Amino acid sequence: KPFYALLETSRNRLSLIHGIVWLFFVVLIAWGGKRLKDAHDSLSASQSRFRELFDKMKSGVAVYEAKDEGNDFFLTDFNRAAEKIDQVSKADVVGRSVLQIFPTIKEFGLFEVLQNVWRDGVPRHHPVSQYKDGRIEGWRENYLYKLPSGEVVAIYDDVTENRKREEEIRILAVTDPLTELYNRRGFMTLADQQIKAATRTNKKMSLLFIDIDGLKRINDTLGHEEGDRALVSAANVLKQTFRESDIMARMGGDEFAVLAVD
Repeated sequence: KPFYALLETSRNRLSLIHGIVWLFFVVLIAWGGKRLKDAHDSLSASQSRFRELFDKMKSGVAVYEAKDEGNDFFLTDFNRAAEKIDQVSKADVVGRSVLQIFPTIKEFGLFEVLQNVWRDGVPRHHPVSQYKDGRIEGWRENYLYKLPSGEVVAIYDDVTENRKREEEIRILAVTDPLTELYNRRGFMTLADQQIKAATRTNKKMSLLFIDIDGLKRINDTLGHEEGDRALVSAANVLKQTFRESDIMARMGGDEFAVLAVD
């Protein structure tokens, strides 16, 4: 009897312990399941936010995976801005070699930057450069980073219109708008460069000053519009007479100058 009483007591105690352990694991599994679901929901929301941001960015984004020890890179992702900039759909580039999609990327200088970022993980800026192949042409500015996954991401912008405006402003700053020759500022800048180069190479040069006789009389008797036509005609004579490499300028009023090297 004492033995059976002890056995019964042990069985009851063991059942209670098993019940407590079972209950503990039921609670743990329920809690873990909720945490797992919350984590899954959070990850899904994070992925959705990332994809929305990725596709709505105004800058182009291209993600590359290295192949053949960095001798080639394959596209793994491509956002909508990149499709617009490079005039190609994501479906046509993902899974393909960058050398196939952008055949002159090595001449452009970006391929070497891709390799360097992939090898040492140091972010790099590829400055504004002109990309051109048989399909597209334009000026691009790139920033490249290495992701924890080992992929390299390039964030880039099409700055072609900005480049054109800068060039137009630069040309206007050194060009006479009436005759389309250089103005005084443009002439002095270019002439200074040519004189220094000619001094180093011991080249000879000719400097000519030209003015239009009687421009004031034309303006006074026929009007300034006819005077402008006279200036344009004189400029055309210079363009037809001198070489394209010669520096021709309207220095002001009716005065012109030409610097001819060699």
